[in-house]
Amino acid sequence: MLGKLIKYEFKATSRYFVPIFIAMILVFFINSLLVYANLNYVEVNEVVVGIMIALTLGVIIALSIIEIYVSAKRFAQGVFGDEGYLTNTLPVKTHEIIISKTVVMFLFGIFSLIVMAVSIGMVCVAMYSSLPPEGIKSFWDGLEQAYPFITSDLILAIVFFMISLIIGMISSPLLIFLCVSIGHLKAFVSHKYLVGILSYVIITVIVSIFSSTRFDQIFAGMNSTAEYVNPTIENNIQTMTTFLNKLSVESILQSVILIVVCYAATQFIVSRKLNLE
Repeated sequence: MLGKLIKYEFKATSRYFVPIFIAMILVFFINSLLVYANLNYVEVNEVVVGIMIALTLGVIIALSIIEIYVSAKRFAQGVFGDEGYLTNTLPVKTHEIIISKTVVMFLFGIFSLIVMAVSIGMVCVAMYSSLPPEGIKSFWDGLEQAYPFITSDLILAIVFFMISLIIGMISSPLLIFLCVSIGHLKAFVSHKYLVGILSYVIITVIVSIFSSTRFDQIFAGMNSTAEYVNPTIENNIQTMTTFLNKLSVESILQSVILIVVCYAATQFIVSRKLNLE
């Protein structure tokens, strides 16, 4: 049944994301053409440049907002709204509903990163294609010079950092689900939107303050250590690797705690305090 829930949720969610994905790829494709033209000394109208800058910022902001909006909307509709009546008559458990919606939002988070990477990649290809032969040679010479400094520890630190980002992408929708659930508690139902938004802001601020404090402590510790180390490229890379590892561990621990708390609280509210609209 979990698979069917994920399939249904995926279809219902895709209609929000697919248009944004298409718009982003189109905007960045046009940007890549403009960059290529500009680097090849073809004059580009300033009005067109201004419009494309506005569109670029617009699609990036829209993608950021749509992830929060869709997470809240789909969870509220599917659990507390009209769909909630149907969902709660199905032979599914509460945890399956939460997991299915979390999995779908996580997948679309991954898709968003891929679309962003492809979009930026198109601009980079345009820039690379515009390089003169000596520029291309300098580019590859620079990579060749940097290669000896790419150690296994640095690669592992980057992989560890990516894992922390992925785990963070799981905690994000769960936090939104919790805030939506809090807003639909019987005591707050008449002000559910306000309570839900306030809950999200308060929890986010608390988490951000804690993260910022830990980041400052780690950074201060790294600086104090670096003062006694010979500032060579190798030592700087080692310092960065150590910093990235510590930051990743802190991020993973924080995300795991947030996932457990948000999941448990949402599970409790939905299963014990369900208040359909």
